[in-house]
Amino acid sequence: MNKINKDRWVKYILIFFAFVIVIGSLGYMNSIMKQIAISEQKNIELWAKTIQKRANLLKETQDFLTMLEIEERQKMNIWAEATKRIIKAASGDDLSFYADIISSNNSIPILMVNENNRILASKNVNPPYDTLKYLSKENASKFFIYPPIEIDLGKTKHYLYYADSRLIEKFHYIINDIVEKFLDDIVENNINIPVIVTDTTRTKIYACGNIDTCALTDNAYMKKLINSMESENKPITIQLPNGEKQLIFYKTSQVISKMRWFILLQLAIILVFVLIVIFFSRALYLSERDSIWVGMAKETAHQMGTPLSSLFAWVEILEAEYGPSETISEMRKDLNRLQRVSDRFNIIGSQPNFTEVSIIELLMEIHQYFLHRIPQKKIDLKLYIEPQEDVVLPVNAELLSWAIENIVKNAIDSIDIEKEKQVVEIKLSVNEKYAFIDISDTGKGISSKIQKYIFKPGFSTKEHGWGLGLALAKRIVEEYHKGKILVSSSTNNGTKITIQLNKTL
Repeated sequence: MNKINKDRWVKYILIFFAFVIVIGSLGYMNSIMKQIAISEQKNIELWAKTIQKRANLLKETQDFLTMLEIEERQKMNIWAEATKRIIKAASGDDLSFYADIISSNNSIPILMVNENNRILASKNVNPPYDTLKYLSKENASKFFIYPPIEIDLGKTKHYLYYADSRLIEKFHYIINDIVEKFLDDIVENNINIPVIVTDTTRTKIYACGNIDTCALTDNAYMKKLINSMESENKPITIQLPNGEKQLIFYKTSQVISKMRWFILLQLAIILVFVLIVIFFSRALYLSERDSIWVGMAKETAHQMGTPLSSLFAWVEILEAEYGPSETISEMRKDLNRLQRVSDRFNIIGSQPNFTEVSIIELLMEIHQYFLHRIPQKKIDLKLYIEPQEDVVLPVNAELLSWAIENIVKNAIDSIDIEKEKQVVEIKLSVNEKYAFIDISDTGKGISSKIQKYIFKPGFSTKEHGWGLGLALAKRIVEEYHKGKILVSSSTNNGTKITIQLNKTL
């Protein structure tokens, strides 16, 4: 038991140090990654603030342009009113003020037409509109973006058409250029930030950067990507010169994403390496253990062979000299028993043969063997056979009986003979697929802490135990017969060990 505990602690210490090394390496790498990630995140935040400031500046510029357009509209209303006053003025009225208003317009293109769309006056108009006699609706919609101002003269009406001044046209050109450059800077950022620019409905994509272009045609993927970006960062809103609003979605840079994947990849590689090492170490351990098992079994069978032959010869001599007797008969039975043990050690070191064996007969033989070797006043050894018909299974009789005997012997050894009569029970039951051999006792039981160790070679709760009996039983049942061996026990409530065997191999 101490050897098992010592080996277990050595294994735990090695695992602990391996765990410390892995965690230390990952921690150090993660620390470096975090520093780089923090630097990248600061760049992203700076980029987002810069974009937001430029978006605000663009909005302020647009607001200023809108203010100029409103101011020009007001000027045109004043110009129309001045024209109306001049037309309606009586002879002798001072019209110099109105004339100054009309003549002060040196930049806003205007056309004044009557109700029949005949051009009555024009100013600051570029060809071909400066030579037209009539203004059709088609020409009006092409040149003039604003609705005409109505000049009510009473019996008739004139209409004043006007377009943006050259100053505002210049502003429009500059703002459009700023917007185009602004969008280019967003999508072609130098810190590898994935960016998508959409309309407010998020269905129309105007521009994108650092994104797989093949994914642009996959609407479902793009929608999922936009939602992912929004969950990570609040989108930036910009307003274009035409009044349209657009949303800028962005997420963590590709460098940080790759770093995160690198850490996970590194962890996966380390885990795979550890698993490979564990697998090969266990395979090597099992191979060495099997070699030791085989070597010990073969050597034990060999060492027992010569003395057994001599003992059989001595029994023959005694029987010839003194005649048959009960003592000599019992000696012969025990020698046959030793011969079976030797044969078992020889079999366990090689591939056993399987034959159809009556399990009922095998259990009855084991029961009879132990009945003559236990204190019957202290221990009641019982055998229960549930099946009405014989149970014949393909097994190796020598090995299976050895496994059952080891379990029965452990059950007998667990009995406290100082107490009143205790019970050890062997029970056979079957179902459609399996045969079950239950060996139970009313002994001191096995604590839950050590139940998982009782089948390990070298583990024993006995002071001078070798820890081989149950280990051999498990090997015989599970490795050779492809069955199962199960234990259920609790302290002071006895133990039940079940051998489950397949009806067919």
